[in-house]
Amino acid sequence: MSDNILSQNTVTGFYNMTPLAPSAPWPLAQTFTAPSDMTLESVKLWIGEIGGEVLVDRLIYIYIRDVDEDGKPGIDDLTYSYVNTSTMSLPGWVEFVLDTPIELTSGTSYSINAYADGGWWEETEEEYTIYYSLGVSAGNPYTSGAAYYADMFDFTFIEVSGVDLAFQLWGTAAGFTLTPTFPEDAATGVSILTPEFIWVCDGFDPDTMVFNVYLKISTESGFTLIAESITDLSFLLPGNLFYNTDYVWRVDVCDPLVEEPLLIGDEWTFDTDITLTITPVFPAHEATGIKIAPSGVTWGCDDFNSDTMVFDVYFRMFGVTQFTKVGEGMSPLTLAFSDNLAYNFLYFWKVNVREIATDAILLAGDEWNFNTEALIKYPEPHTRIVPSPAGGGATMTVQTAENCLKAIKHLVVASQNTLWYDYEAGT
Repeated sequence: MSDNILSQNTVTGFYNMTPLAPSAPWPLAQTFTAPSDMTLESVKLWIGEIGGEVLVDRLIYIYIRDVDEDGKPGIDDLTYSYVNTSTMSLPGWVEFVLDTPIELTSGTSYSINAYADGGWWEETEEEYTIYYSLGVSAGNPYTSGAAYYADMFDFTFIEVSGVDLAFQLWGTAAGFTLTPTFPEDAATGVSILTPEFIWVCDGFDPDTMVFNVYLKISTESGFTLIAESITDLSFLLPGNLFYNTDYVWRVDVCDPLVEEPLLIGDEWTFDTDITLTITPVFPAHEATGIKIAPSGVTWGCDDFNSDTMVFDVYFRMFGVTQFTKVGEGMSPLTLAFSDNLAYNFLYFWKVNVREIATDAILLAGDEWNFNTEALIKYPEPHTRIVPSPAGGGATMTVQTAENCLKAIKHLVVASQNTLWYDYEAGT
C-alpha cells in the first residue's frame, strides 16, 4: 500500500490558478525536492472550487516534470494524470493517480503542474475556460520548493512569493533500512538505568528527514512517542525503565512537515532484568560475638537508585519462623535498632529492594544470620567437677561462649541452688 511520502498538506488559504484573472486558463505549479529514492504513484491536491461557464465532465490535469537550471518548472513531462470534475467532492483533497508511476531520486527537484481543461461550447460556438483554486500553505518547506504560475503569453513560469501549494505525494519510499543497535531486537537483561536507544538507517538524509521514536510495554495497546523530529541516530531516555518488563520500540522516518511517516519501522523487543546485588556489610553473614548495643545492620547494594527504589528490612530471632519488618521505604543503606539485642542469641535478617512506582519487589534479599556476644565468656572447652550437698559431684563440659543462661541452669541442677562458675579475668 502506498504511503504519504512527502507533503505540504496544511491548508491555510486558497489560491486561484492565476493572480490576473480567475477565468484565465493558466496553470499553477509547485516544485519540490525528493527526500529519498521513491516510487511515485499518485499526487493529491487540495482543490477549493471550480468555476466557469461549463463544468460538466471537464478535466483537471497534472503533469510531473523536471525543473530547469533556475529551479523553475521544466517542460519535460515525466508522467501525468487527470480527474473529471464531476467526481470531485469540494473543497477537499483530490487524488490524481499517475498514468505511469515514476522513480524519483533523492535530492533531485521536480515540479507538479496543474491545468484546467477548457473546450468548445457548441451552443454559442465559442471557446470557454474553467478555473479552479488550490489550497496553499505558508512557508517554503523543501529545498528549492516554491509555487509558480505560467504566463501563457511568453510561456514562462513566475514565482509566487511566500506561497507553497498544499500537496501530498503518495508512493513507496525506497532505500531505507532501519536496524536496531541497542537494544538489539529480542535483547534480554537490558539495564533499566537511563537507557540509550541506538539504531542505523541506510538512506537517511538529515536535511530532509527526521526520526520519531516510540516505546511501549508489551502489554500496552499503543505506543508512546518518546522522541520527535530528531536527526541523531540515538536517543537517551531521561528516566529509567522498569525491572523485569518486556518492552517494544520502533523508529519511524518522517518528513519534517508530514503527518504520515516516510517509513514505519519494524517493532523491536527487549526485556529488562534484575542487576541488583545486596551484600551484608555489618554484621557479616554468620558473624559471631556481635555486641548487643549499640545494635544495627548495614548493607551494600549495587545499581541501587534512590529515585525509583526503596529498601524494606526484616528481622527475626532464632526459633521464630516469621520475619518482622523493622524498616520500610528506606533509602539509607543502614538501620539502627532502638533496643538492645539479647546475649548469645542467633538472629536472622534480610533486605528487599522495592520499586516505588509499582510497589513491586525488585529483589528479595538472601537471609543472613549472626550470633551476639556471650554474657560470660568461658576459657577453652574443658570438663568441670561441680560439688553436690550429698557429696561427690557431677561433671559438665562447658564450651567457649556457650549460652550462659543454659550453663547456669545446669549448674543449679547440679549444685542445688549453689551457683558455681569459672570466669575469665577481664570479662
